[in-house]
Amino acid sequence: MKFDWHKDDINAQTIITSHYRNTQNVRRYFISVCGESFRFNRAFMAWMKQSQGLTMGEAAEHWCQQYKK
Repeated sequence: MKFDWHKDDINAQTIITSHYRNTQNVRRYFISVCGESFRFNRAFMAWMKQSQGLTMGEAAEHWCQQYKK
């Protein structure tokens, strides 16, 4: 079954699939983990597209290390 990035529950163990999309559901997850300062930017969106097989927890950790002020 294909993961629906628009409506399926996202948590730290959710695997980034080849069908990953930057959705409002994904944004809500990142804000809940990284805080209100979370923003998508081109570099991070490209990183996400290349991160198939990693978890959303690893993605949140990457964003916080790279972009959190």
